Amino acid sequence: APLADTLIALYSEKSLEMVVALLAVLKTGAAYVPLSCNYPQARIRHILEETRAPVLIAGESLQSAAEALAAMMPHAVSVLTLGDLNRLPHERQNLPAVTGADRLGAVIYTSGSTGIPKGVMLEQHAMCGLATASGIAVTPDDVLLFLSSPAFDAATFEVWGALLNGAKLVVVRDTEDIAGDVPQLEALLRRQQVSILWATRSLFDHLYLSHPDLFAGLRCLLVGGEALTATLMQRLVRQANRPQQVINGYGPTECTTFTTMYAIAADETRSSIPIGRAIPGRELHVLDRWLQPLPPGLAGELYIGGDALARGYLNQPQQTQERFITLNGRRLYKSGDRVRELRDGNLEYLGRNDCQVKIRGFRIELSEIENTINALEGVEKCVVVDVVHRDSKRLAAYVLMARGEPLDPADLRARLERILPDYMVPAILVVMPELPLNVNGKIDRQALPKPQETLAQSLREPATEQERLICRAMAQLLGMERVGADDDFFALGGDSISAMGL
Repeated sequence: APLADTLIALYSEKSLEMVVALLAVLKTGAAYVPLSCNYPQARIRHILEETRAPVLIAGESLQSAAEALAAMMPHAVSVLTLGDLNRLPHERQNLPAVTGADRLGAVIYTSGSTGIPKGVMLEQHAMCGLATASGIAVTPDDVLLFLSSPAFDAATFEVWGALLNGAKLVVVRDTEDIAGDVPQLEALLRRQQVSILWATRSLFDHLYLSHPDLFAGLRCLLVGGEALTATLMQRLVRQANRPQQVINGYGPTECTTFTTMYAIAADETRSSIPIGRAIPGRELHVLDRWLQPLPPGLAGELYIGGDALARGYLNQPQQTQERFITLNGRRLYKSGDRVRELRDGNLEYLGRNDCQVKIRGFRIELSEIENTINALEGVEKCVVVDVVHRDSKRLAAYVLMARGEPLDPADLRARLERILPDYMVPAILVVMPELPLNVNGKIDRQALPKPQETLAQSLREPATEQERLICRAMAQLLGMERVGADDDFFALGGDSISAMGL
């Protein structure tokens, strides 16, 4: 029976069966809520509670965990495994079309300023528009790689960009494993003749630095999620064996993944790669603090309009009202991004207006991490900032412990990993005797010491050749003079991307 706007949660590893399940959910008229199997149980439990999803579709290996989650819910939850769906009796003819382009299609969860994640409600017409009018003409001859996490908004383009255009979709089961094995990834790209690939800036930088010829056979390479490393992009587009097209893609989840695109030409010389112009179905407005339009050259906040705007945030009317405004009869999304229009009509990204940051392509509210750390036993106060190290952003948490409470960084990290997704766990944890304040009595973020100056390192020198090799590699990747034999790679600022390089 049609399930208009019913939310059905999918808790699974990436697989062909999972993609079929996504399609099946939409065919019934329901909307899907993708849950990463790498999320902590507490986060998954919160999302299930908020969405009140009556059905949880799980991967075979996650059946026990899914049933345990369902048992904790205050509402009835039926658990189906992907194997169950394959075994159920079904008719061969196609389901009748469910009408209504404004039906809810998906709820994608992002970080929330209130300390809890917020669900962005995407409608089906916006998802269709992304796939069929994104600025990249996907054809039935194309092959797209499903490389992103299913819970990341880029997956919306990868999955539906392929299926709604009759193209082939190649599912990568474990993104980090294959991204860490560049020869295996290269073999996959060649064997499957992948023509369109999306990668975050961090992942692209890692892959390109280790293997500059990796992307040579692509028709189109999309890079985004963070400000691009201009020198690497210029080097790529000038080499002989380059992709046919290299595009900088920008867009918030609230505007259905992509809002602007910029094709990087071989003669690109700018130190900052523009984010481009609006793709079909999007409107761009650069406004000042009084919501007045600004002329080219002046920096302002980017407001986005058009058919691709999300319905809002699930069960969060106040945040929806704050971010989705009506101006001169038009509904606009307040992006929080500072931009300016260049002489050629392209937009240049200048940074954030608020406490949001982008790490590895994920948009993160620093206040959510701060609220989570402050709630931990033994913590009196903390402040979280993003720091730039060797052209990549990392999260650093400065923690003031309650009087008499010792801090074990490994214990604190372990507690955070049980609550937050890995990309939100600060790479650097710094214990502070006190937090610097400005004249108004507020925390002075500018006065916080550089993390590298405060990191405690083990004193034990490497004793074997293997330890010496590993310590040298860690020091090189982390930009440090020395690393002790007992140091923790992640506590010193490493992350999953740099771990691939290690």
